[in-house]
Formats: sequence, structure tokens, C-alpha cells
Amino acid sequence: EALKQTDDSNHEAKIKTKKRKKADADKTLPAKKKKKTSKKRQEDSDLKESNMERELKTAVKRARKAYKANKEDKSLRKALKLAKKALLNLQESKAGKTEGPPKSQDNEASPDTPKTDANPDPSTSQELKVGDTCEATYSDGSWYKAKILDISEGKFKVEYEGYGETAEVEQGDIRMVKVEEVYTRKLFVGNLSYDVVDEKVIEFFNDCGKISEIHWVCNTTTGRFSGMGFVTFETDEGAKKAVEKHETEFLGRRIKLRFAKPRKERPQRIPRDRVARRPVKPLSERPDECYTVFVGNLSYDVNEEKMTKFAEEKSGGGAVTAVRWITDRDTGDFKGAGYIEFESTKAVDEFVKQNGQVFMNRQLRVDYATPKSYD
Repeated sequence: EALKQTDDSNHEAKIKTKKRKKADADKTLPAKKKKKTSKKRQEDSDLKESNMERELKTAVKRARKAYKANKEDKSLRKALKLAKKALLNLQESKAGKTEGPPKSQDNEASPDTPKTDANPDPSTSQELKVGDTCEATYSDGSWYKAKILDISEGKFKVEYEGYGETAEVEQGDIRMVKVEEVYTRKLFVGNLSYDVVDEKVIEFFNDCGKISEIHWVCNTTTGRFSGMGFVTFETDEGAKKAVEKHETEFLGRRIKLRFAKPRKERPQRIPRDRVARRPVKPLSERPDECYTVFVGNLSYDVNEEKMTKFAEEKSGGGAVTAVRWITDRDTGDFKGAGYIEFESTKAVDEFVKQNGQVFMNRQLRVDYATPKSYD
């Protein structure tokens, strides 16, 4: 009888244990199902945001391209701003969802944290100065090559290379980049007064050392001065000191200064006795009182001294009063052409006979320049 009661008790205990396990399983089942549903919803939401971000980035690129093609259209400028704002709002929203604990105000990194490009050393940013090349975040969250225009109260004003757009970024949104030495002795000078002359430029940069060369940039169509040029110093130190005058006032204007990109050498591959010939384009109609000629297809090794000597020899001894090179507006690269101004119209008439002739192993393109180009 005692054994029978013990067996019954054990049997009841087993039944109770099974019931309890089943009840526990039933309780956890809805939670698991709910967790799976929540995860799926999150994945769908992330996918939707990702697609939307991709579409907005495309919209920004298209709007930027359209605006660059026609900067006079204010509606295109407005469309670009709206597209960038929508993208920025979306990215800020995403960042808010995944944001971790707030960073300490001293912005100190853990000694165990590796210093990568994505995790720049704050002290590195503090070493940056005006005129330096760096990388800065853009409105689409990507890093773009930029130049530092100004540093004030821990904020950096930068110009994105290739876009011409400027922005003010925080220290955490800027980093140094490993680039080739950008310092040269040649500086681009922009936003110049149309009353500028060589003597004024030399006087303005007097404390930076001697200037070896000054070139004014002219419009390729009209030949008129474009309000910009290039100044070459005799030393690297002089150029570095001069670029610090960026945004300072000169002849009533805040001038723009930056290091010019070194010109890529384009060696002449045609032997001296085998110059490539092309059909000679006839001269255009000679304007009245013409003192200036256009010269194209020049050697990339030409300089002002060689050009002046050649022009004076081939113009019957006419005096050259100015030589102006045509250069790329953005890079400063010489475009193999320029304008030569003579003291007399007689010298012009003589020199245009060099159209189709060879100078420094190049077949020249010579023509009259319109007088209005130099009014």
C-alpha cells in the first residue's frame, strides 16, 4: 500500500512538472513571435530609409549639375538647396536613432582606440591652418577634399575642391589627408581690382620676398582682364607667407589666394626636323587701330622672355608692351595660347605673317585680336 501511494505521488509530480513546462512555453511563445515581428519591421524601415537616402543623393547630384550648367537660374539654386536640406534632415534623423552615449566635452579618445581615417585625432585637426588641403564632411555625409579658407572659434570655413561651394564645419568634421606637397612658389590671386598693375602687386607682397613673375588671366574670347592672375615668388617661404594674406583687402577688394596646381609637363614628341603640319587658317579681318595679336598652339616650355624676343624679331623690330597667357580658370594650367600687345600697328601687320610658321617646334596659330579686348 505504501509503495502504491509513492508511485501515485511520483506520477502526479511528473504530470504537474509537464504542465508547468508547457505553461511556461506558452507564456514565452507570444514574446518570441512579437520579437520576430518587431525585427522585421525594423529591417523594413531601415531598407526604406536606405532607398530614400539613395534617391535623395541622386537628386542632389542632379540638382547640382543642373545649377552648374545655368547658375543664373535662381529656381535651380533653390532646388539644389531643398534637395540638400532634405538629405541632411534624413541623415540627422538616422543618426538620432543610432546615437550612442554622448561624447565627453574634452573629446578625448581612449588610448585603446585605433587612430584611423574614420576616427581622426583631434590634435591633428588643430594643426591645420588657412590654406591647407584637408578633407571635410559634405551635406551627404561623405568626405570631400577641401581647402581651409578661415579658422575662427574652433570652426573651419572650407571650400570643396571641384564644387566651388563653401561651408562652415566643426572640428570633428575635418581631417588631414596624406597628399603630395601642395606648396609651390606660384599663387593664384582672385577677386582683383581692374585697376591693378604689377607695381601695386609687388608693393602689396613686399614683406613676403621677391616676386619673379606676374601673369594676368584674360578672357579667352574677348581678351579682357578677368580680375585674376598668378604671382610667382622666388622662394617657397615667400609664397607660404603670401598665401596668409587670403581675404585681406587690396585696392578695395578682399582678394582670394591659394597655391596654384603645378603644371603637368607635356613634352614635345615631334622631332625638330619633323614638325606636324596642319592646314593654316586664314587671318580674320584686320580691325582698325589693332595693337594686339592672338597666338595659339604655343610650346608648353615657352616663357615671356622667349615670346617677347621672338615677337620683336618677327615684327621687324617692333616693341612688345605686354604678353598675357591664357590659363585654366580653376587649375591655373597654361593652355598653350596668349596675347601679345605691340607698340605699333605696323609691328602687328608684320607679326601676323607668322601664322602657320614654326616657333619652338610648334606650328603657330596667329590672328588679329579685337581692339575692344583691351579698351
